[in-house]
Amino acid sequence: MMYKVHTHIRSPNYEARYPDTTIDFLIMHYTACDLEASLKILTDPNARHRVSAHYLVDETGEVYALVDEEFRSWHAGKSAWRDLADMNSRSVGIEIVNPGQGPNYRPFPPLQMESVASLSKEIITRWRMAPHHVLGHSDIAPGRKVDPGPLFDWKWLAGHGVGVYPDIQKNQERQSREWKGQERKSEKEPLPLDKRKEKQLDIIRIQHLLARYGYTVPLSGILDPQTRAVIEAFQMHFWPESILEKFRLMGCRSVKETLESKSLYVDGGSRERQHPFSLSLEDEGILDGETSAGLIRRLESLIDSLDNQPCANL
Repeated sequence: MMYKVHTHIRSPNYEARYPDTTIDFLIMHYTACDLEASLKILTDPNARHRVSAHYLVDETGEVYALVDEEFRSWHAGKSAWRDLADMNSRSVGIEIVNPGQGPNYRPFPPLQMESVASLSKEIITRWRMAPHHVLGHSDIAPGRKVDPGPLFDWKWLAGHGVGVYPDIQKNQERQSREWKGQERKSEKEPLPLDKRKEKQLDIIRIQHLLARYGYTVPLSGILDPQTRAVIEAFQMHFWPESILEKFRLMGCRSVKETLESKSLYVDGGSRERQHPFSLSLEDEGILDGETSAGLIRRLESLIDSLDNQPCANL
């Protein structure tokens, strides 16, 4: 798809990338406001907390090139993936115009998604990015950020060559083959675990799989707030249907609050407020048997895809 690129509006909010860093990641955001407000926020040199992104994609599919990719734009704030903390120096940021979490949150239009896909493929090719390095802001800042949210069509994007998405059927077929190939070591059935122990083992497994994929998560076996936030981020990206209704019910805010919340995009060492619309998933029910099994299946599928990827600039 050919998309129109505007280069007449540029952001002054950037700096040189830090030394000895490579551009390995592509990070997706939504702006939580309309095009006019988005451009103002992303190019304002006088804001208390200046913010920018390399690109802004409007709902019409038109693209605004705001910062050259060679420079460090200020889009990720306090964030991390694997053991990497300075995501701004290692990434290209795409802001996508969308009202964001709240009563006006809506699916991203086809023209907009097509432009995001085309632009992303160019960036990925230019910097030789690994498919699993295409992430959302919520992935690298769980609990603080929720964009681009569960209505962003990651599955469609992966189908068009940008990012990865769990192939549950393939994973189940692999597990079935492995199970058939195992010899039973004992005719005795294992003793059943009590529910509490079983849940703890599920939490430990989920935490280790999340960490292996790249999320920053404790390996404690405890469903603490950080673990809940990371699970929420994973669901929004890789299993949105499991969380969409909760997201809709808990995410109401006004346009004024949306604009004020842009101060959350603080870069550097400044203190950032907790995202006021974190879903705060409850302990009860978050990891019932069905949810745990679904999370594990999807995580194992992603780990399979990670293991089968060629070496990238890690």
